[in-house]
Amino acid sequence: MAESAAPRYRSRIALLADERAAAEACLGPAVADGVRRVYARAEYGRRPWATLCFQADPGPHTNRGIPTNAGIHDAPSSQTCRGFDDGSGGLIAVEIYERDEAPPEAVLREVGAVVVRPYLADPGLPALAQVVNVYGPADVVRYRPGKRCTLRTTGTTDSPNEGQPTTYVKVVRDSAQAAALFESAKQAWSAACEATTEFVTAEPRWFDRSLGAFGLAAVAGSPVGPGDAPRLAVQIGVALGSLARGRCAPPDVLTVETQIARTRRAVRKIVRLDGDLGRRASELVDELGDAHARLSVQHGDAPYVAVHGSPHIHQWLDTGDRLGLIDFDRFARGHAELDVATLVGELDFSCSPDAVADVLDDVIAGYASVGVPLDRDLIALYRRHKWLARASRLAQAIRPDAIERITDLLDQLTPSPKLG
Repeated sequence: MAESAAPRYRSRIALLADERAAAEACLGPAVADGVRRVYARAEYGRRPWATLCFQADPGPHTNRGIPTNAGIHDAPSSQTCRGFDDGSGGLIAVEIYERDEAPPEAVLREVGAVVVRPYLADPGLPALAQVVNVYGPADVVRYRPGKRCTLRTTGTTDSPNEGQPTTYVKVVRDSAQAAALFESAKQAWSAACEATTEFVTAEPRWFDRSLGAFGLAAVAGSPVGPGDAPRLAVQIGVALGSLARGRCAPPDVLTVETQIARTRRAVRKIVRLDGDLGRRASELVDELGDAHARLSVQHGDAPYVAVHGSPHIHQWLDTGDRLGLIDFDRFARGHAELDVATLVGELDFSCSPDAVADVLDDVIAGYASVGVPLDRDLIALYRRHKWLARASRLAQAIRPDAIERITDLLDQLTPSPKLG
């Protein structure tokens, strides 16, 4: 039997899964009442093995401190460092290490060796504080410690955004990655400006190579959720179909082989949690590769067209006319069926099977109405990739029932797909 990391972490995961207990364990009881957890992820066998983020709610607690990271020791509650009123917007990142792998600034606590810092001091995003200084006051929209941060800013008299409406600023780890993402945003904007395109997207505003950041205009419209999918499904199909049939040809190509490799990388997260589950998931990836090969022989190779790459339901905005579609970070040439599978594959976990089946039918009808036929068998295969991606995210979730949920998901995927 392959080794499982779960037993070693079980009690700590149970503690961290409780929001109040996690805040006390990481930050101390003095501030636990005034914060809410906004992010949590486990990386078993890695350093750190867990990362959490806490957001301070407005109130008198914002003047309190957070535990110091003055060295490896058992920190008494009187030791504090900069509090939630230090210009960080009340967003705090927490890294948890095993005690024998801790950096020197860590504080020993029940869950392990803890490093606490304001998000603006993220060592993986060293330009983040400078971006805020240069481009004005910002609200955090999405923050993934050490990887990327999306900010919402408005122009001030001393910033490059002066006089402009809301700008969304994306900060990533290096300028090369930022340049590639900005280029994708420009290509998506160009595609959206074509007369036959049935969606709107964010207009690129600026790129700052020195800071690894770029700015995008806001897209007017109301956020869309799973409950809106049945109402908007045909319109979503029309929008994605208009992208697929357009003239834009992104330089990146997302092949079947690329997707299989991506899924295989995702499955490694399951392997780190539980070896037996990881083996099962790896076998499912092998079966997917074989199924793709059989389908190519039976149906021929589907054409590569412009695809968003990740058009799940929360990427859409209802503008009252054409839909808004944002975050073209994975803009590429690939199979249109991948975009459909991404949409319905996420809805599989928030809507009833009957509702998802109706959405799928309507999305396919939307594509067909603009002259883009789809292969249902290929959608089914890509949908299985999305389910395995879901399993990999569960393997990183701070929740005691992660193994049970992954097992159930893999059980549903175990029958080999029937094609044709």
